[in-house]
Amino acid sequence: ALGLAVDPWTVRRLALIAGGGAARRILLACERLDLDAARAAGLVDRVGDRETALAWAAEIAALAPLTLAYNKLAVARLLEDAPVPDEVAAAFDACWASEDLAEGRRARAEKRAPVFRGA
Repeated sequence: ALGLAVDPWTVRRLALIAGGGAARRILLACERLDLDAARAAGLVDRVGDRETALAWAAEIAALAPLTLAYNKLAVARLLEDAPVPDEVAAAFDACWASEDLAEGRRARAEKRAPVFRGA
């Protein structure tokens, strides 16, 4: 754990996709998910090699472009486009300006466990 704060957009997206419980486990406890857990949480749709990914991309590219653009926009706007509350933005900024962040980076560089102080 580095003590890095994840931006509000990513937190919101994680909670929307994986649910509040999984988001809390990942963000509060730094829980790592294996493939099965990530798939169960909705964070992984497909598994495969490069060729499988390229084949899927080709399938998507063959679909109606306007409909694809609409669906992409609708999902993004309808699920995620909400203003970040001021208190959340202030807490995020405080994390990135904190001594804990510097300690996390030092600890990683020195290959030791960080000692966070909440400052």
